[in-house]
Amino acid sequence: MCPNGRRPDPRPTCRGNKTRQPRATSWPYIFVQPDWHSGLHGLDHNEDSDVLDNVAARGAELEPGLNALAQRYHHVADVRGREPLWGLEFVLDRKIRTPPPVGFNASGRFVERCTAADLIVYPAGIAPDNIARLISPPLVITKDEVDILLQRINNGLAEMEKQIRALT
Repeated sequence: MCPNGRRPDPRPTCRGNKTRQPRATSWPYIFVQPDWHSGLHGLDHNEDSDVLDNVAARGAELEPGLNALAQRYHHVADVRGREPLWGLEFVLDRKIRTPPPVGFNASGRFVERCTAADLIVYPAGIAPDNIARLISPPLVITKDEVDILLQRINNGLAEMEKQIRALT
């Protein structure tokens, strides 16, 4: 409900229709009116639901979990991020931070390994050294889902370790 007591009208209207009455027209000419009250309602929901507190709590659980995985796998040089957004950097040698060869496509391979483990991660970085991966869980992720996420990342990293060892 809007502050003025009215509900937003989600009915499609025609462009250029000054009376904002619905018209039967073809698809390219239909749009839904944007309503700033709906955006305010979403912000109120986030505040009432403690979404930001959940983000901070889950980020505090993800950070040590990802750092532990980085220590376990020698091809992970760095874990960077904060709360809901994290990145991993892959290397051949952690001490001198040698990046994988461009033809190895570490970014694409890790995305494939995680997809096979039912986890969506995003490739990131600048070619030819696109070696960072982004992990961005939903803002409403639960503690149990964080554990599942870390297990799936572990599975993807284990597969990447095998492939990177084959290179050296």
